[in-house]
Amino acid sequence: MPCGAGLCVRRKVAISYLHVHESGKRAVQFDRTGNSLMSGGDNDLAVCACALGLGVGLVASLKLTHLIPPDRLTVDYLARLAEGIHYSSALLDSEYGIRRDQRTAFGRAADFIRVMRLREPHRRILKAAFRGRDRAVQDLVGCDVVRAGGLT
Repeated sequence: MPCGAGLCVRRKVAISYLHVHESGKRAVQFDRTGNSLMSGGDNDLAVCACALGLGVGLVASLKLTHLIPPDRLTVDYLARLAEGIHYSSALLDSEYGIRRDQRTAFGRAADFIRVMRLREPHRRILKAAFRGRDRAVQDLVGCDVVRAGGLT
């Protein structure tokens, strides 16, 4: 999927995406607002384009200079961002009927091994990502999302 930085969409896609949100068909705002590090609005927008019969693409010849403030390069911020991205990703999957079940004991053990093989700060960031994914699965189970098609 194309990333949000430098993303361009057709007006038709933007209007359709806006309608989904204004009509209440989307229970979650996937774009970042305020201090929230929720993510996935760019992916949601791309899927919206595909639902309209359009496509998505990456144009490698286009260049973008993305200016990032220094406070977004700290380990603390990157860990919070990873948690937000993985949380949002599980919710977005649910919106499109892709279920993520709670991890089994084997899955938890495999994640633990993955984390332990890393050194800091990578360990902290991956732990945060898993925490976000697990929190989303818990939240989805908590609001009875098992119906086909997503979030209630």
